[in-house]
Amino acid sequence: MNFSHIPKPDHTLMEKTCSCYLKCAVPLCPLDRDIERRMWLPNEPICAAKQFGGLDWVRNQRKIKKRAVDKSRYFTIEMLKQNCRIRTGIKGLSPNVRCDNEEKQVQKWLSKHPPQRSISPEERKKFREEMENSTSS
Repeated sequence: MNFSHIPKPDHTLMEKTCSCYLKCAVPLCPLDRDIERRMWLPNEPICAAKQFGGLDWVRNQRKIKKRAVDKSRYFTIEMLKQNCRIRTGIKGLSPNVRCDNEEKQVQKWLSKHPPQRSISPEERKKFREEMENSTSS
């Protein structure tokens, strides 16, 4: 696969801002201005900088790394930012498909992995009460 069309990251910004920069080899850096154009495989490293460890997409990378079956399939930042359930067997996109079809592939993947429904504090409290009542019976 030819990745020459993907620009290189701005290393001066990264060196000034990130304490891990000099020993880092991650393909998806939170400081990369062109992160939207990059991809990540589940067998590649994940950002270890403490200041970025709380980002949802970095946490999703950790989950996918544990649960992905096919480590040769890649994920885009858009896929990693999707607030979906990450289950065992999750698969990324095939690297063997032409680049001009990638957007369609990403949209298809996103539709198959819908965002989780957010639960309000009231719903959470009600659910807890129901669970407590069912276990005490």
